[in-house]
Amino acid sequence: MQTQSISTRFNLTLAIIVAIIMLFFAGAAVHFTGQRNSEALDEKLDNYISISRVGLEAPLWNFDYPIVEGYLESLILDKSIVFAGVTSTDGSEVVREKQNSGDIDYTTISEGRDYSVREGKIVHDGNEIGVIRLVASREALHEEILTNTIAIGVVTLIVLATITLASVLISRRHIVKPLAELQKSASAIGAGNLDTSISLSAQDEIGQLAGSFSLMRQSIRQLVEELRQANETLEARVVERTSEVTAARQKLVDAIGSTSEGFAFFNADDTLILHNEQYLKLLYGDTRVEIKPGMSFEEILRLGIKDELIDVETGDPEDFIKRRLEQHRNPTSSILQKRGKGKWIQISETKTSDGGTVAVFSDVSELKLRETELTEKTVMLENLSSQLAKYLSPQIYASIFEGTNEVKLAANRKKLTVFFSDIEGFTETAERMESEELTGLLNNYLTEMSKIAIEHGATIDKYVGDAIVIFFGDPESRGIREDALACARMAIAMSERMTELQDQWKKAGILEPLRCRIGIHTDYCTVGNFGSESRMDYTIIGRGVNTASRLESAAEPGQILVSYATHAHICDEILCAPRGKIEVKGIPYPIEVFEIATSRTSALQAEIDGSAPDRLTLDMEALSGKEREKFAGLLETLLSDLKNGTRGGKPE
Repeated sequence: MQTQSISTRFNLTLAIIVAIIMLFFAGAAVHFTGQRNSEALDEKLDNYISISRVGLEAPLWNFDYPIVEGYLESLILDKSIVFAGVTSTDGSEVVREKQNSGDIDYTTISEGRDYSVREGKIVHDGNEIGVIRLVASREALHEEILTNTIAIGVVTLIVLATITLASVLISRRHIVKPLAELQKSASAIGAGNLDTSISLSAQDEIGQLAGSFSLMRQSIRQLVEELRQANETLEARVVERTSEVTAARQKLVDAIGSTSEGFAFFNADDTLILHNEQYLKLLYGDTRVEIKPGMSFEEILRLGIKDELIDVETGDPEDFIKRRLEQHRNPTSSILQKRGKGKWIQISETKTSDGGTVAVFSDVSELKLRETELTEKTVMLENLSSQLAKYLSPQIYASIFEGTNEVKLAANRKKLTVFFSDIEGFTETAERMESEELTGLLNNYLTEMSKIAIEHGATIDKYVGDAIVIFFGDPESRGIREDALACARMAIAMSERMTELQDQWKKAGILEPLRCRIGIHTDYCTVGNFGSESRMDYTIIGRGVNTASRLESAAEPGQILVSYATHAHICDEILCAPRGKIEVKGIPYPIEVFEIATSRTSALQAEIDGSAPDRLTLDMEALSGKEREKFAGLLETLLSDLKNGTRGGKPE
């Protein structure tokens, strides 16, 4: 491609700009000149019409046509007027004059680019008597515009040529020559001649550029010298560092070789670069598979699968290779591989900053064996633990295994709510049953009661035949009042469940209904581990325990007796009936007791201070003979009160 010099491009650009400017002004001059002349012609016709309307009024009114014709001839003397005519009001033409002959009908010419047309009414005493019409040609204007255009074009060419010539001379002296000198020096420097000089004395921008170029040349010379010196230093440093790297590499190889772990390094292309002997031993053992640097990871993997040295888990080698390659290229966690019977290898892979992979192989066969043994022992311990849990209350079991309760001979004083229950006449019933049936009956009863106890958060102390000992407040407590309420609600739930179980036992052949007696007392007890170092029992002792036992013995079948200490905590939420004071064995003073209302004994709920109840709800099948006699008396009292209008035998 042929290049243009800066001077040529500068002169060409300047010429184009000047030409555009001159043409713009020339066009503007032509336009405004033509417009001005056109406006002058229109103004002249308007003046002719105004004067003619006044001058032709009298001759036209007096039918003095020669004067009219003479007036029109004077108008035609103006070369721009090509037609002048007057028409009377009746439409007849008085006179028509034409500047030139021809077939053009000037009466039909309209205002436009080539002609200017003006008409005016001639009026006498307010009446229109005729019309004057003038037509002027714009041809003279066009000729004038053309003449002006030519003149402006000539002037434009002269000015453009002058400016271009001056620009050429100026650019040659002040631009082309300095730039040529600068280009010559730059070419010499580009060829490697840094000793060349630039001799420009101009103080303009090019001179400043030449000065900067000279400074740059000096800087390059200095930089080249510094690079030469640095290169010599670098070569010496490279030799030194190469020696250091070689020594460090050898140390790394020695360190890798001495480790008990297998080590291998793969570059970003998954090609084996470095490994130790232990890597070969752990990889495929003492086989004949040959592994050496330069082999790809996939190639090494396929060799192991081919010789069946790797346990392919899925059975599909290609699927295994695909997954293993993905793990190798994007390692996230350690990989455990089975290598033969009892042989396990753990592979830990890590990506390096340059995309390579470091692999560490560890023999974890012994750890895996211990893990298997530990798992088996753990399962055995869990089974044993679940078996032992059945001999302990869930709370005690949990506290021991969670470490909150230390297994040692120790006890604490706590305020507990103690529960005792047994089945009335169980001994007589047991004598009439076979041992298998008795065992099933007893286990069924204890299972159902235990479920209810656990649901209410009770700690089951022990089973003594058909008797159950339960307490609330240890090892976990919700507060003395809440513990007492939970115990009372549990007792009610057990009593109601006994009623449901009686139907099942009847169907099983037990005709006599089995009924519970329950005693509850709230007091301070000693709770903890009792026994010996070889065998101990987590239980409770103390006067409070004995009191609860005596209340259970004093209760009638189906009855729940609570002490005043318990009643004080539950009376706001559970309805109880007073049962007076009773003497119990081992207690030197009478105990005031209350009966908790159940569905079977709800008739007693309103029996306060000997008054008759307002409402009776009876389960006749669950009542004993004494209870029936008692309720019969209550019914008689109630009927008497209804009849006499009294309450409890006393006037209301």
